[in-house]
Amino acid sequence: MSAAAQPVHSSASVSQAAAQAHPVPSIQRYFEVSLFLLVATGIMAIVSTGKLDVIAFVVPPVALVWKGYRLWRGKGPEISVRFATELVLAYFLFFPLDLFFLSRSLADNAPNPALYSALLAAVHLLLFASLVRLYSARTNRDYAFLCVLAVTCMLASAILTIETSFLIALAVFLVLAVSTFVALEMRRSATGAVSPQFDPGSPVAQELNRALGFTSVGMAAGALLLGGVIFFMIPRYTSGYLSALSLQPSLMTGFGDSVTLGQIGVIK
Repeated sequence: MSAAAQPVHSSASVSQAAAQAHPVPSIQRYFEVSLFLLVATGIMAIVSTGKLDVIAFVVPPVALVWKGYRLWRGKGPEISVRFATELVLAYFLFFPLDLFFLSRSLADNAPNPALYSALLAAVHLLLFASLVRLYSARTNRDYAFLCVLAVTCMLASAILTIETSFLIALAVFLVLAVSTFVALEMRRSATGAVSPQFDPGSPVAQELNRALGFTSVGMAAGALLLGGVIFFMIPRYTSGYLSALSLQPSLMTGFGDSVTLGQIGVIK
């Protein structure tokens, strides 16, 4: 009985030792959480604008909640990179239908329906690609591309809204962006390093996470402060090549080279 039970005990000990020999590095765990929050902030910034349809308003938050649960349980990517690429390519077949029918029905009351429907269709494609890549990211290249998609989501939300909530989302996004890119560089540099890696729950790992958090908040606060000074010091007025594509033209306070008498508009 003891001889038969010994191989089972030995195999269990070997598997347990192998699991302890290759723990999940703390910087990897920190990076995964920071990247997920970065992408989630960008996606929710678009969803919170209220300019999308019901499907785009419901599906992304549900997908983010499920991915967050999977990440909390320590689960890896849900789909393969090849299948994710095939899904994105297949969406391009659906894009004309979205452009000329689905998004066009939401842009009937817009000043420029064709341009607004193209914007909504592009936002739908952006949300789909971000969620697919979030569920399939494995390599540093995938992570970097996912960060670019998150930044693009914030740019798209800036186009769709002028609410104060965007400023709050931008502040949170800046903190997460600094944290994610610093962790990405540390993760890349740690590949092949001789020094031992820290476990996620160790005191050294907690001190590292705390230091990274304080650094990210400090750098984001400095960027917001400097950006606020530049924003309020430089005069603002509607001009430039892209002003002709404005979906809702408005008058801006500031200095200009010409004055149009009798012009009516909303002054900001």
